[in-house]
Formats: sequence, C-alpha cells, structure tokens
Amino acid sequence: MFSNSHLVDEAREEVRYSCDPFVRVDNAQFIWHRRDGKSAGLVVSPLASQSKRLQTLSCSTGADTAGWLTENNFNPLTVFGNLTSERWLNTHEYVSMFAEFAKIDACDWARLMVQGMASSVGAFHDEDERSPFDELSNIGVVERFRNTILDRLQIMEREIVPDLGDL
Repeated sequence: MFSNSHLVDEAREEVRYSCDPFVRVDNAQFIWHRRDGKSAGLVVSPLASQSKRLQTLSCSTGADTAGWLTENNFNPLTVFGNLTSERWLNTHEYVSMFAEFAKIDACDWARLMVQGMASSVGAFHDEDERSPFDELSNIGVVERFRNTILDRLQIMEREIVPDLGDL
C-alpha cells in the first residue's frame, strides 16, 4: 500500500457516484502516483470533477493534455499501452489499473479484459446468480468485479504460500 491510497479510494468513490454509467472518453483524465520507479493508485476521473486532493499524485495525462483524441496516437489504448509497461507496486495495483480503464465509455475492450481476468481466477464460478461474463454495465459493477478478482487472487496467494508455522 502506498501513502496516498486513501486519496485514491475517495476519488474512485466520487467517480462512481458522479458518472453514470461511465466516464466519457473525451473527458477522461488519468491520474496516478510514481515513486521509486513504481506506480500505484491509478484513477480515471472526469476532468471537470477532478478532486484537488488528486493533484498530490505525481502523474497525469488525458483530457487536460493537448492532442487528446485528436492526434493519431493519443487515446485510452495508447495510454493503456504506456501504463502496462510501468512497474506497478503490486498485483493489486496492476489489476486495479485494468479496471480503471473499464470505467471509460469507449473502452469495451477493457471491460472484456476484466471479464477475462475474472474467469481466469475462478471468480463467480461458485455462484449461481453471477458469472464472469455478466455485462459490466456501469462503474459500480466494474468495481465489484475488480474487488472479486482481488479477493480471489488473495485466496490463491494464501494457497500457494504455505504457513511457515506448519513447518
């Protein structure tokens, strides 16, 4: 966990309640923190509703930058490509980065990737009423999928790493 994680959680909550169903691509701003060569805390937020608190994070690109969506290679997919090459603090932050892109209206591809992640970690496989291929119809559903993926990954990590007290 990094020191600004509470700011990120609050900002994600603000976005969830202010955007229905998704953040518009023409207004999407990407804000994250980089420290000691590692990135964490990506938030996709509408530019106009960007929290002042988020300005304490060190990196930003998107709707506030000249050429957003008008130059050939400046769109969510190229930002995604750049961010996937970053060193992320941990798996939790990496999975959360994917889910943040899924919150943009024009990023159906990101929602498909989140569904694929959910399926690959066995999320929802033990439930009758939900499936990893349920429609990700709004930001709240995307976040539930992200949380389920992260919970499942934690379970898998505990299963892989033996309790040293048992040795």
